[in-house]
Amino acid sequence: MKLYGNHWLVHFLECRKLTKAGRIVIDDAPVLEKIIVNALERENAHILFSNSYQFKPQGVTVVVGISESHASAHTWPEDKFVEFDFNTCNPGMSGEKIIREIGEKIGAKRAVFRKVERFMGEIEFNEMEVIEFK
Repeated sequence: MKLYGNHWLVHFLECRKLTKAGRIVIDDAPVLEKIIVNALERENAHILFSNSYQFKPQGVTVVVGISESHASAHTWPEDKFVEFDFNTCNPGMSGEKIIREIGEKIGAKRAVFRKVERFMGEIEFNEMEVIEFK
């Protein structure tokens, strides 16, 4: 079977890192957008566009279009929680490296994720995995 893409579905839990201004990182749209774009670029993603939106009173959405597909994040700062997904048609890109970098930069205690492999006419869900951060 031909693999068309890998898709990582991620929950970042207990995200506590603060910006220099004292805001929680996951509630600062430009900061979170930069963290995600930088992590993608380190895995050689080709950024087409990135955009973020700051909700009031809190919350952020980030969407990044890459030539290999996309990444997005949605935050619930009141719960210190981020949903993140990353989809790529490039099997050489490491979703785990991206997850680790973002998790460290946002001060997550843990990331729970599942990799989904996409084949024509079939989708395979890998086992749930957990990364613990310091």
